[in-house]
Amino acid sequence: MTKLFRLLVFLFIPGMLFPQEHPDSLFQRAQQQYDAEQYSKAVTTYQKILNQNIESASLHYNLGNAYFRQGELGEAILHYEKAKKLAPRDADIDYNLQVARVRIQDRIEPPESSFLMKIFNGIKYWLTLQELAWTTGFLFLSGSIIFGGWWLLNHSRLKNFLLYGLILWIIGILLVTPLLISRTIESVKERHGIVLSGEVAARSGPQNLSTEVFVLHEGTRVEVESIQNQWYQIRLIDGKEGWIPANALGII
Repeated sequence: MTKLFRLLVFLFIPGMLFPQEHPDSLFQRAQQQYDAEQYSKAVTTYQKILNQNIESASLHYNLGNAYFRQGELGEAILHYEKAKKLAPRDADIDYNLQVARVRIQDRIEPPESSFLMKIFNGIKYWLTLQELAWTTGFLFLSGSIIFGGWWLLNHSRLKNFLLYGLILWIIGILLVTPLLISRTIESVKERHGIVLSGEVAARSGPQNLSTEVFVLHEGTRVEVESIQNQWYQIRLIDGKEGWIPANALGII
């Protein structure tokens, strides 16, 4: 048997013997299982879709609902957060996420933000990163066209009209570009996670023998600073830091 033949057998025979079910069929079956209150089966079916490297806001939203019905608060919030990341303006996702958050045991108050910072963050997270990138690209393209028209045209009235367009374009660029830069930096440098364990001790170092510094409960959102030896170094919104086992956390 040649190496090429062995490779073909390795690649294609498993798929022929164990073909993957189409995601649409799986999604429909999962919805039927959910409607029949077979939440555990629905979770398993939705996970099969995720295992095919397919993601969507509706998939994570429905999976979050199934987990919530099972009483798995951490998993429910994790998937609501993933759904919100893909569809930040979806009212149903936001509502269910808020309902789930009410049940979180940990009450961690963030530091007070200024009024302007609240507005900035509200606008920044109203769009997805991809939408911000498309908006910025569109602004640069339209600005180039407007500037070219203003530079080439001699008609005074039309030139004045294009000048106002340039002013509006500059304002738009000054507003959108910082949002895009901030979100891009976050996507590269920041990772957030949801505590999945019912209760987990955060320790001073990445090992069980380290001193316990505080305790977290299921559903709490944390920022992941680093990973070492299957431990995550995490930070809370109030500034507290510690280490928890990697299997106790789901990354958004």
